[in-house]
Amino acid sequence: MNNSLKALSAIVAASSLNQAYAATNPNFFRAEAPADRPIPANLPSVSPIPFRDTGDVAVRSAVALSSAGMVNGEFSPADNPGAGNFERRPYNFSFSVNQGFDDNIYNTRSNKQSSFYTTASVGTNIAIGDGRTMLQASLNVGGAYYWDRQDSIDPNITLSLDLSHAFSPKLRLDITSSLAYQAEPDFQSGFGQNRRAGNYFFGVVGFSLSQAFSPRLSAVYGYTFSGVYYEDSIIADASNRIDQTFSLQIRYLVQPTIALIGEYRFGVVTYDSTNRDSTSNYILGGLDFTLNRRLTAGLRVGAQFRDSDDLGQETAPFVEGTMSYNYGERSTIQWISRYGFEESEFGIGSTRKTYRTGLNVTQQISSRISASGGAYYSTSDYSGNVGGSEQTLDLSLGLVFKVNRLLSFQTGYTFTKVFADNSFLEYDRNRIFLGATISF
Repeated sequence: MNNSLKALSAIVAASSLNQAYAATNPNFFRAEAPADRPIPANLPSVSPIPFRDTGDVAVRSAVALSSAGMVNGEFSPADNPGAGNFERRPYNFSFSVNQGFDDNIYNTRSNKQSSFYTTASVGTNIAIGDGRTMLQASLNVGGAYYWDRQDSIDPNITLSLDLSHAFSPKLRLDITSSLAYQAEPDFQSGFGQNRRAGNYFFGVVGFSLSQAFSPRLSAVYGYTFSGVYYEDSIIADASNRIDQTFSLQIRYLVQPTIALIGEYRFGVVTYDSTNRDSTSNYILGGLDFTLNRRLTAGLRVGAQFRDSDDLGQETAPFVEGTMSYNYGERSTIQWISRYGFEESEFGIGSTRKTYRTGLNVTQQISSRISASGGAYYSTSDYSGNVGGSEQTLDLSLGLVFKVNRLLSFQTGYTFTKVFADNSFLEYDRNRIFLGATISF
């Protein structure tokens, strides 16, 4: 496990996959196009990454509310990152304290135990850029203290780095990384357990090189490295692993706003201690649709051919869809959906096919009040030595009231439900919190 942890630690120093574009050529980069004008779609709006939101820590916490109820102060990105113009300054710092209540601290179906909890976190964000390069970074260090739980402290540390650089009007590099050390399950991704199972690391880093051969034809070369590592030895035996994906995407612009996609991916999964290593080949086709700077969508459809040490060769359909819509000032809708193989939580000899979908909404109600909501759902069918099905649902709501530039108050609610053929695995959970944030 030491070698695996060393590999995972490299994520901290790497940069990330979110695409904060610098605009130098309207036929290649899209950031300079007016919001109400159709813009070329000859390059991707989203690079291929695992099913996980790797965006800004403050936004992710406020929307998903999956990290022990922590909400950071709002971070306002640059009005025009490509030109290096920022709303006030390119960085901010925040300190948050929340008081909450959790009605099922051990994630059990019966004999539930509840507890009050207190969270505290310190965060910082930075966004700097010019006409060729854009860098965004977020760091949040915090934790939760449960008043009536034996293992009373949950860590919550997250780091994300996004870097985009245009070597020329026809060649761009995007690097994205995100690292988390936490105890709460992450329903946005297909990694890890769907309940509290001790502290764990999760990290992802991706590289994407985009090259335009002509105004219509372009290619995207990608590589993604990710890993999950639990501290609990029993969970670690079944879950600790590294995933790597190599991808080649060919894009052809059939209309100024529509690009046809042909894509090949090769995935390698390496487990730390169990004989469950596997490889996967993906053959995909689809399209990317870009109406303007506010609305983008993508679809991939194809097949996944999986070969694992424990179960041999398997084949399943693979479908992946994304949509992002900025419908108002600081008001967005983001949706992602996927169907295909995922790694089973039940160890050697089992496999699962999962449909997973998630929706995030942020709404600027007034100059002082903003709201957010998140919904994540998945349904899994297991085969092999473990059969049956399982569904998860995670819903969250958040509200922020900004008193002034320094002080804001926040409140939030999260509901989690797991349904399963095996009733022992089922549980439901409600969490609510109220807190304050100082930002400067």
